[in-house]
Amino acid sequence: MDDSRTADPEPIIFPLRGGDAAGGPTWVRARSIVDAAATDAAVTIDVPDGHVLHVDPALLTGLLRQWVDRACRVTAASTVIGRREVVVTSVLLPDAIELEVADSGDAPDAADSAWCTRQAAVAGRLGATLDVRPCAEGGTALTLRFARRLTERRAA
Repeated sequence: MDDSRTADPEPIIFPLRGGDAAGGPTWVRARSIVDAAATDAAVTIDVPDGHVLHVDPALLTGLLRQWVDRACRVTAASTVIGRREVVVTSVLLPDAIELEVADSGDAPDAADSAWCTRQAAVAGRLGATLDVRPCAEGGTALTLRFARRLTERRAA
């Protein structure tokens, strides 16, 4: 088993509070959060400017940065033959907005379950759910799903 795939190089401490001056969630463009988190030039970003979320931007940026960094490491260390890529996308659905980080690395294994459990807890703090699935062509897709009812409430 490749330790670089299952071990986080250093723990990321997620802030308990953030967002606006009052310490709560604020309205942010999903693209601005993804741009701040996906600093590796090899990452493909497909997130429209019009996708807006009501979240703690510092918490979401930290979470996505960890996912993108991990996806880049897993993809670089992959034994899968073929195109190596990390893609961050967002999709606007009738009832939700989804943000996804997908890689073409090796599929997740049992050792990843503790890491996924920690990520799900952070997703819950953001008001989202987490879905982790292997990709059909190899790799993993981590998807945050924000219920649309939360994203439609805009401050006056």
